[in-house]
Amino acid sequence: MRNRCTPGSAAPGHPLPSPGSIPILPPPSAPSATPTQGAASGGGVVCVPPHPRRLPSLRWSQLQPLPGCTLCWDLENHNDSKAILYEAENFQGHKFELSDDYPSLQAMGWGNKEVASIKVNAGAWVAYQYPGYRGYQYVLERDRQNGEYKKYNEYSSQAHTNQIQSIRRIQH
Repeated sequence: MRNRCTPGSAAPGHPLPSPGSIPILPPPSAPSATPTQGAASGGGVVCVPPHPRRLPSLRWSQLQPLPGCTLCWDLENHNDSKAILYEAENFQGHKFELSDDYPSLQAMGWGNKEVASIKVNAGAWVAYQYPGYRGYQYVLERDRQNGEYKKYNEYSSQAHTNQIQSIRRIQH
């Protein structure tokens, strides 16, 4: 799919990149559309790499956006994002199929606060520790680990709990 973002102008104090490097784009309309807390807190730019499909192989923690900036990347099709949550490790037990954003998994039918394993079949997701997209965040991608997170500590090197209570697709 072709990238939907279009080049814009540079942020104050930051020159436009040279051709073939990262274009500078206008910020998203709402901070809630970004996958990190405080990444776009009023103003700033959205940076899209010249080869968007390569970015999901990077760990989110390795990316260093400029202050007031956030990063986004192209997905095959945001509407086709799919993931499956499992109550036990190694994709065992009760499962819950996702294709939309869920501000509260329990309100949507998931019976507990824990998710022990996840399969990302398409797209990229941000899972949150608490309802309402709050708490620790884990970026889960189809392109990382072949989309298979067999145990909660594979969500991130910083994952200390399997508590996930809300999840949403990464929007582009």
